[in-house]
Amino acid sequence: MALAPHPAGGSAQPKEAAKHFRNLDDATRERLAHLPSNDDVFAEAIGRGKVVLGQSGTHVANARSPDEELPETGFATLGPDATPYLIAFPHLLRNLPSLERAAAGRGLFSIRTERDGMVRRVPVVMKTDDKTVPSLVLDVLRALTGSGAILIRTDEAGISSVALPGFDLPTDRNGRIWIHFSPHDQARYVSARDVIEGKVAAEKFAGKLVLIGTSAIGLLDVKTTPIDSAMPGVEVQAQLLEAMLSGSLLTSPSYAIVWPALSCCSSAPRLRRRFSSRHRGSPSAGIRCCSMRPSL
Repeated sequence: MALAPHPAGGSAQPKEAAKHFRNLDDATRERLAHLPSNDDVFAEAIGRGKVVLGQSGTHVANARSPDEELPETGFATLGPDATPYLIAFPHLLRNLPSLERAAAGRGLFSIRTERDGMVRRVPVVMKTDDKTVPSLVLDVLRALTGSGAILIRTDEAGISSVALPGFDLPTDRNGRIWIHFSPHDQARYVSARDVIEGKVAAEKFAGKLVLIGTSAIGLLDVKTTPIDSAMPGVEVQAQLLEAMLSGSLLTSPSYAIVWPALSCCSSAPRLRRRFSSRHRGSPSAGIRCCSMRPSL
């Protein structure tokens, strides 16, 4: 699985090098002019395996032609329309078209934090450009199972789960999954430099799912979780994928949000009677209790 690459361009492309590099003989220029582009080589490598590319939700419109046909993941809904409940991003930032077509899947790695800036839930289905799209790890599972589509189950309260062959993943009403976080584990990481330099045995990756991402703070993909103040975003994705595969997801039914409110309302009369009998001059005590709301 590869995250969204930066499009190569300029003089790094063989054809551009043939045009602009100085002091090249004609034979070298001819060979460079007929070499495939770096993007084509990358696309061919992606096509040889089950690679799922990352995409990003963005507030900036994409300059790509809207008429350009690119592959998309299919969805089916069992129950009411899920669209009103989905986490939405105005626009979708894709990869280069040649890479998108070569990949086995594609999904968003965008995460919307809680109000306190912490990551507790990650959306696995979202809406962008008026289309339903999967998260990165959900489409990894879809490619792994060979499924052609993802099933979204809904009820009157919203989304209840998403399903793939062999997996039924409970979500909150907005299609988000609560992650059962474990502490940051450096043993999960393999340096890309070590891989490129041939220092990592192929057996280390054999039969495994590999997430390619960044961990440098300057690249702005570091998240705060309930147990770690600085966790790379790729590890958040890895922990979610691990929880999906092991069936260790935290669950909260979509209707559970009403129970704290009902509990508060049912206890309010008793509290009001108790406070009014003891503090007849201070009716605001019962009002403060009724105005309490649960925080995540």
